[in-house]
Amino acid sequence: MSLQVLWWRHPCPLANISRVDVIKILGVTITNTLSVREHVSCVISSCSQSVHALRVLGSHGMTAASVHIIFKSVVVSKLVYAASYWWGFATADDRNRLQADIRRGIRSGLCEQHHKTVQELVDEADDKLFTNIKYNKQHVNNMSCIPYFPVPLTENITLGPDRTISNSSQGTPPLLIVILLLG
Repeated sequence: MSLQVLWWRHPCPLANISRVDVIKILGVTITNTLSVREHVSCVISSCSQSVHALRVLGSHGMTAASVHIIFKSVVVSKLVYAASYWWGFATADDRNRLQADIRRGIRSGLCEQHHKTVQELVDEADDKLFTNIKYNKQHVNNMSCIPYFPVPLTENITLGPDRTISNSSQGTPPLLIVILLLG
């Protein structure tokens, strides 16, 4: 048995379009290797500054309940911003670094002792997004308004609990194919 080496070549460059190694899309940094390590580092740095500010506010007499609300509103929202988009590209190390910010907040008394993990928060956000897309006919990603490919699915696809995409004689929506390929 021989080992075949596959080589990847970039497509020819286009005029007036420069090739980049890192791109920031709606505040999320992705590298050309589909890594989000740089994004995670920026989020953690930003959250550390916010945590320091919350500690100062707490030491100046702000109530614990107010600090908890601000922690959830600022730090947690930064941690899970657009996570449905980039979470699948995060390594276990990236995910642990994000979870460490929640643990720091718990140890510092900035959030509740039984705060949800980052994974639970991302899963909730995914469920909310999926439900919104599924039941809101006006949602930009609702598949009832997307044209279909003429190629039907050959088998049912299960994306998770209550997330099954079944055979359809109408074909597979293009957005769904992209989601399945990236997912």
